[in-house]
Amino acid sequence: MVYVLRDKWAIEAQEYEQEGREVISQIDSSLKYVKRLFPSSVIVCRVEKAGSIYILKMAKKGRHWGIEHLRREREALKIASEISGITHLIQDYEDLENYANPILKEFYKGTDLLRLGKKIRNTPIQRKLETTVHDLHRAGIADLDLHPRNIVLSPHKKDARIIEIGDCKFRREEEYSKFDQWVKKDLSTLENFILE
Repeated sequence: MVYVLRDKWAIEAQEYEQEGREVISQIDSSLKYVKRLFPSSVIVCRVEKAGSIYILKMAKKGRHWGIEHLRREREALKIASEISGITHLIQDYEDLENYANPILKEFYKGTDLLRLGKKIRNTPIQRKLETTVHDLHRAGIADLDLHPRNIVLSPHKKDARIIEIGDCKFRREEEYSKFDQWVKKDLSTLENFILE
């Protein structure tokens, strides 16, 4: 039974890779496929363009959560274009026949806090993350899904970026009263994993 599952997973992985390569060339012929990252409702690939590495994200049509996630991420990245401490939007693309909301983002080389298990309390990294979160809140973006897997430390461990903000919410008239709750949740979450 174990061999059958391994074979099935290997076949699925090959199909997953092939699909990633084909879709990328349809989105932008100047992008070169490097690697497809973890499977989810949003397709995430590492790509190369003009010698630099980027992250390409898209959602299959019909996967409403993924489409909405990328719509919010695109909007948030446009609002937060001047905020340091996040990976920024490089380009957004038109939808394809079967894929929606493709975006090209900066790639930030490093290791996520989840894998590192690194303590960042009372470090410049803690202050940088707190500043980034406060700047996002001032820009009207909250409920950031702050999780150690969404924060990457640079290889020299002196800088960090929030790499994922697609689950965010926006300060809007109809949700203004909820915004303070989202801000408190972000600050509490950040404090909790800084202390871990």
